[in-house]
Amino acid sequence: MDLVGEEIRKKIREIGKLWKESPNNPKASVDIINSWNNVILEWVKDKEMPLIIRRPKDKRGHVYTHETGRKIIISDNTPATWVMYNVLHEPPLPLRIIRELLEKKEIPVALAFTALEKEGAIHTKIQGKFALSDWKVCHIEKIGLNQSGVAIEHIDINLLEEHFEKFLSPKNMFLVPKSISGLGEVQEFIDEQR
Repeated sequence: MDLVGEEIRKKIREIGKLWKESPNNPKASVDIINSWNNVILEWVKDKEMPLIIRRPKDKRGHVYTHETGRKIIISDNTPATWVMYNVLHEPPLPLRIIRELLEKKEIPVALAFTALEKEGAIHTKIQGKFALSDWKVCHIEKIGLNQSGVAIEHIDINLLEEHFEKFLSPKNMFLVPKSISGLGEVQEFIDEQR
């Protein structure tokens, strides 16, 4: 049973379209988005680069070694915010610079850490200056792994690579003001952001 109804869904789609076309909607140039997207694709292909995975059940900042040997860094949505901040404020970073930032533990992986998470964490950089304080970063295609009960080290590497790409590709992200951030979870609104 549809408790919302088509009339209301239509209005949500209209609001989504209004937001997409709004002059208040922060947008980067297509060239910058494509450049960042290419860096993310290059990152996925480079097996020496760790994958950053958004997985709330695991400890943020901790690094796991996948059964294939690839390193996995656990995070919340903060790396996506870091990418969007850079898309809006900085020129695209080449992969070699991102590698250096990872080696120096300079890419933020959490908004904040609990004391338990911080214990044993390798990456402890928080959002800090990369915060988009008035905005929520949302994803167009869902990025959940749907692998509860499976240790991160044993999830199919192709699934993790796909998750990473969707998670950090600016082509799969949009911003919504925090005051209406709940709309970023509504499918009809999301569909209009494509």
